[in-house]
Amino acid sequence: MRTEKKTALFDPVYWAIGTLILGLFFMIMGYFAFPKDKNFAWMISSAFLLLFSIFTNIFNIPAEDYATIVRKGIVAFAGLVLSFKYLAEFFSGQAIRDVPSYRTIYFIIILGYLSILTLCVFVRFILQKIKERDKKEHGV
Repeated sequence: MRTEKKTALFDPVYWAIGTLILGLFFMIMGYFAFPKDKNFAWMISSAFLLLFSIFTNIFNIPAEDYATIVRKGIVAFAGLVLSFKYLAEFFSGQAIRDVPSYRTIYFIIILGYLSILTLCVFVRFILQKIKERDKKEHGV
């Protein structure tokens, strides 16, 4: 039971579903609160993609099965990018090719996700080497 809760905490699919639900909520609220602002949905989708990319990578560093988490995270991020793209197109009425600034922002967020992922893999590698060294030297 405890292992299932711990695994669910690190599962990026759950994070992606939660992010999608929150993003959809804010897009609906923005659609009614700012009916003339066509870029609001694109701004919300970009913001939630950025939050997902940062938090999932950082919070998944201590996960036990990191390789599986990273694979699931990449697939969840790709699904989230596509989902937010289609939701933003639906709520704004504009395709991504019609809003070039958000096309650039999406590109930067995707590169940022991959950069943060690489950094977290490197940090995890360093932490594992430090643990191995401490265990070897101190028997801890």
